[in-house]
Amino acid sequence: MKKILFIAAIIMASVSSAFAQNEAGEMAGGINILYGTEVGNIGVGAKYRYSLTEEFRAEAALDYIFKKDHENMLSGNVNIQYLLPIEDSKMTIYPMLGLAIGNSHECHYSKEGILIEEKTNTGIAGINAGCGVEFEITDKASVTLEAKYQFFNKHCTQLLLGVGLVHKF
Repeated sequence: MKKILFIAAIIMASVSSAFAQNEAGEMAGGINILYGTEVGNIGVGAKYRYSLTEEFRAEAALDYIFKKDHENMLSGNVNIQYLLPIEDSKMTIYPMLGLAIGNSHECHYSKEGILIEEKTNTGIAGINAGCGVEFEITDKASVTLEAKYQFFNKHCTQLLLGVGLVHKF
């Protein structure tokens, strides 16, 4: 999986222009609608971005996947994104790599609705790897599409897909 993401980043870099649209110190906040494969349900997320340079930005995000089949998931993420703007367009592609801390809460019930087992994985740490596309709507607002894989441990990994709205301030 790591090799595929690395090759995809190289391909994206080869088709992008050499200049960036962001300025160092630029900040933005946003919201996401998510789908997490570990729980198999939708969720919501919030993020804050800070441009470190024209090419790199840091992102802090909090994601919550709603309960399905008595299981939900919460994760906090810190990612570094490498910005690859597409020449003569308002689109930027960005591979990302980062760290995640999360928990997964799962309950098992009998057919009669009696709680049999309650299990919470708290404080599981992991790695994020993925990429996204940002479409600039105005000079202050953008729409994002993201896919990142979260590697927590052998019992808890997931693909997290998201669509969001970001506002620069």
